[in-house]
Amino acid sequence: SVVHLDLDDFKAVNDNFGHAAGDWVLCASAKNWDAMLAAEHILARVGGDEFILVLPGCDREEAELLLDSLRFGSPTAWSHGTAQLRDDDDLGRCLLRADAALYIAKHRRAKRRQFGERLSRHQLLRLQERAPEVRWADLN
Repeated sequence: SVVHLDLDDFKAVNDNFGHAAGDWVLCASAKNWDAMLAAEHILARVGGDEFILVLPGCDREEAELLLDSLRFGSPTAWSHGTAQLRDDDDLGRCLLRADAALYIAKHRRAKRRQFGERLSRHQLLRLQERAPEVRWADLN
C-alpha cells in the first residue's frame, strides 16, 4: 500500500498560531507516526503538510487498520488517500492514484464542513495537552 497523508487545516495553524506552532505539529505528527510504524514501513514528508507512507506487504485492509491506529497518535486531524501497487504498475502511477484518493477524501471532508461540521472541543484539548507552551485558540 501507498498512502498520501495531508494535515487538515494546517494553514489555519500557521496563520492563527504562527510557524513555530506549525513546525511543532509537523514534527510531532511525524515523530508519533514513526514510533508506531514497523521497520519496513517508510514515512517521508513530500512538502508542506503532506507525507507519503509506503507500507510494503500491507493490503488495503491492513493499511486502513494501521491508519486508524496512527490517528490516535496524531496531534491534529488529517486526511489520506490509499492505493495498492499492481503487478503491472510502477510507483509513480501508484502515487498518482493515492493522490487522487486523497483529493476525493479532502473534497468529501469539505462538503461535510460546509454543512456545519466543526473542529471538536476534544481535538482542541488534545492539541493543548500535547503542546501546552503554545497558546491554542479555537480553529473554527
